Amino acid sequence: MEPTTPAPVSSPNPAPVIDTQLPKIESPFVTLKFAWNLFLKNWQKLVPVAIAPSVIMYIGTLLFSLGNNVFFSILGILSVVIGLVLSVAAVAAVIKAVERLNSDQTAQIVFKEYYKIGFAYFWSIILVGIISALVTLGGFMLLVIPGLIVSMYIAFYNYALVIDGKKGFSALVESYQLVRGRWLAVFGRALFIALVSIVISLIAGMIVGLFGGKDAPSAVSGFVNILSTAIASPLTVIFIYRIYTALKSVRQPEVDAKKFKQILIGFVSVGIIALVFAIIVTPVLMVKGVQELRMNVEAARMNAEARNF
Repeated sequence: MEPTTPAPVSSPNPAPVIDTQLPKIESPFVTLKFAWNLFLKNWQKLVPVAIAPSVIMYIGTLLFSLGNNVFFSILGILSVVIGLVLSVAAVAAVIKAVERLNSDQTAQIVFKEYYKIGFAYFWSIILVGIISALVTLGGFMLLVIPGLIVSMYIAFYNYALVIDGKKGFSALVESYQLVRGRWLAVFGRALFIALVSIVISLIAGMIVGLFGGKDAPSAVSGFVNILSTAIASPLTVIFIYRIYTALKSVRQPEVDAKKFKQILIGFVSVGIIALVFAIIVTPVLMVKGVQELRMNVEAARMNAEARNF
């Protein structure tokens, strides 16, 4: 009987190597170059959508400056209210326009159609904006730093809403899932585009100076402010949109966001408490301040009478 040859023992499969280094996203300078090029090629399409609220609110302020005429004052109030309403719809309108032009730069951006799209997101934008504001307020009430940290994690909530249809807390959680592991990179890019916007505003201020500095007519000053908004607003939206899509392309799979959502709910609770406290305490402090002012005025009057006597 021939001896049997033992079957070769297969070596165990090596443990998979986990790459803990996250894929990098492009530098802010590359992102800015992309945003600038897209803006230059399509500014005629983007600027009207972006500046409509500012123009209407500016008209309202001009109407107020015409004097004490009740008719013009009412028109001014209506203009400001319309501008504020349009500013909410403009958030989605500009993002959608940028998304469309990013995929097809020959696309036509019809003002009416994109504001119609913007108004379809109107209440969703308000809701997620209120949640975001309460989260940020709650975070800043906890010694500022938590508010700064969470504000970067939820920075892309409007893009998550408009581009991917995430609503309410889901939009904030989606933003967190994209930013997680890249907080510093997002923070640095946020500072970068903020500095770019400041530079644009400074250049606009220099233009105002050319027209007379501090004595420049308010109409000229307002026009230059609208001009800076016409450049900075679409450029910023394109810049942030580019970062958002880049983060989506390198997002981490299966990011557990349950704990983060609980943190958001906690911050919202703190923000609501702080808001209610402010609503209750502010009138009390105002009344107390008025009473103290009256007492001081009365004391000064009595002192003056005593000196005269």
